[in-house]
Amino acid sequence: MLSALGIVFSIRGIISMFLGLCMGIVFGAIPGLTSTLALSLLVPVTFGMNPAYAMLVMCGSYCGAEYGGSISAILLGIPGTPAAAATVLDGAPLAKKGKAWNALRMSVWASTIGGLFSAIVLISFGPLLAKFALRFGPPEFFAIGLFGMSIICSLDEKSMVKALVAGGFGIFLATIGMDIITGFPRFTFGNVNLLGGLELVPTLVGLFAVPEIINMCLPKAKRQAKFEGKLSGKLFPDKEERRKTVGAIARGSIIGTIIGIIPGTGSAISCFMAWNETKRASKHPEEFGHGAIEGVAASESGNNSVTGGTLIPTMALGVPGNSSTAILLGALMLHGLTPGPNIFNDQPGVVYSILIGLFVINLMMYFVAMGGLRGFVHVLRIPKGLVCPVVASLVIIGCYAIRNSYFDIMTALVIGTIAFFMKKGGFPVTPIVVALILTSTVENAFFQSMIITENGMGIFFTRPLSLILILMTVFFIVYAIVKYLLHRKKPAIKEA
Repeated sequence: MLSALGIVFSIRGIISMFLGLCMGIVFGAIPGLTSTLALSLLVPVTFGMNPAYAMLVMCGSYCGAEYGGSISAILLGIPGTPAAAATVLDGAPLAKKGKAWNALRMSVWASTIGGLFSAIVLISFGPLLAKFALRFGPPEFFAIGLFGMSIICSLDEKSMVKALVAGGFGIFLATIGMDIITGFPRFTFGNVNLLGGLELVPTLVGLFAVPEIINMCLPKAKRQAKFEGKLSGKLFPDKEERRKTVGAIARGSIIGTIIGIIPGTGSAISCFMAWNETKRASKHPEEFGHGAIEGVAASESGNNSVTGGTLIPTMALGVPGNSSTAILLGALMLHGLTPGPNIFNDQPGVVYSILIGLFVINLMMYFVAMGGLRGFVHVLRIPKGLVCPVVASLVIIGCYAIRNSYFDIMTALVIGTIAFFMKKGGFPVTPIVVALILTSTVENAFFQSMIITENGMGIFFTRPLSLILILMTVFFIVYAIVKYLLHRKKPAIKEA
């Protein structure tokens, strides 16, 4: 433990964490450049480094990228990473209301607390929680995916039908490609580029970025008044903001850590679940999606608390929690470390350096991010005529960088154009994203469960965890339908 403290708080250790953090924030803030890409680029750079310092750089980049996506989500309405997809819902409206500083400050505050919470959980209960994660099999993955899909029913209070139609479109997009169970191509129309399915990042960039770019190019966008909101302020949220968001941050931190512990999930799921559960618990759910500070707090604490959670199965079991930790797992092995239950005894110096470093990184992130925000917020003062080509260029570069494929650029443009017209027709984009992310989890887990039981459905109801999640799903769907029907009747009663 003392050797780990010496590594983390050495000058070399602090510089390693700082550089990784800065790189992660930059990659996260640029639409299309994810934490996975940042970590991929760092792996060869760390070959000659001491394993402990190498992992500190990579953990810093991982945490920074998870937070960095919120910067473009709030300022431009475009999530820098899939993890920030839910932050757009309230962050962008707050920026349009002149409260960009409040939204950005809250995103840093919530991200830091969520990250610190998950780091404490990792340090305290890592091996124990890893054993709990082993209880999740295909039936549990199916149930948790189904529970996440129930969010769609409550994402548009004005028209549940439009929310369900949008969710159906998301399911369609997710099923494009070759079925991994049967090997049968679906909706590919003979195009070999679609056999592997649609890449998540170009699809998300298309759903959020392209409609915003089109709006920037419209004549009415050029006539918009100059931004007059606050572009600076206190480093910490005021007393009222802390009071309003304490429950949202606590809820997001717990949900994010739990989701992170479960292998194969990730921050893209946890941010929406945290946002939706906070909306359900709120006394004013109608404010969510229109600039509720609690929405920013919930989504950002939800996605950043995943960082510590995903490292639990990665280190204690050798099972990556998501694509980013899969690269971290590879980096560990490249440096001669063998992930698994014995890593805590075989390499205590490196392991505890990572654990303590994760805590310090999240603490450091607050001050690094707040220092940078004073420059980031001035993006709102740049004329849209100049912002548009820059954002469009970053979108094209980000989409191409995923697989070095021009097809991904076309994917973003086509899906973005469809999303633009859907928005014009009053269809929400959020259900598309939720369905897109969760459909593969639900489908694959369902077929795996059927193979295990030879087409028996009873497995979903005889395993306690899956049964509880299915019952919760049914309850929330019924609750959302009843609430929607009562909401529709209110105007008629008032008119009578």
